[in-house]
Amino acid sequence: MAMSLATGGAQAALVLDQSHTGGHSPFNYHIHGTFFEDEDQSGSIAQSFAVGVTGRLDRIEVYASHALFPPTDSLVLEVQSLAGGLPGGSILASASLSPAAVTTGFGYNAFDISGANLLVTAGDLLAFVLRSDSELEADFFVPAFVSGVYGAGQAFWRETNFFNPSAPWQGLSGRDLRFNTYVEDFDAGAVPEPASLSLLGAALIVVTWCRRRRRV
Repeated sequence: MAMSLATGGAQAALVLDQSHTGGHSPFNYHIHGTFFEDEDQSGSIAQSFAVGVTGRLDRIEVYASHALFPPTDSLVLEVQSLAGGLPGGSILASASLSPAAVTTGFGYNAFDISGANLLVTAGDLLAFVLRSDSELEADFFVPAFVSGVYGAGQAFWRETNFFNPSAPWQGLSGRDLRFNTYVEDFDAGAVPEPASLSLLGAALIVVTWCRRRRRV
């Protein structure tokens, strides 16, 4: 899927790069921030993925929902580099959705990261992390599905608390989030503009006329 858009006077094509929409037997993970009653526990989830198109990472859509009670804070997505095959490297881009902007039933939620101007190259391995400072009892749900379809990454879970604030990421073997990534592919959008085509057509007419006149 591709669509054309103007980028600094040039044409770029916004293309669907990575997509994982399958899977079965979902397990819902609670994305929430700290809360005193449970030793400042917090939970975050992540998904690693491979870049397939060189360009600028524009947005990421993630299948998620919020709980019955409105969360108290935003759902934040961070694009991170990998460290030893795990999330937790440098934060390359971030975006957030207010509680009201997150679907009340499960659906795809779009995080616009175009403002970060994150240039990516086919073959790059990255991860997106979902976190929130919202309290438990009013958090977000992100399901991880059993699937062997997406082979370029996997889901990860991390739960920290007062006694272990730097708990490591744990791989959720055989599970992936449902997500889509979109990249601005500048090469795919490099097509002549209508004005350029008109000039080219006029030039060809003149050349053809000149050749015919020489023959006469």
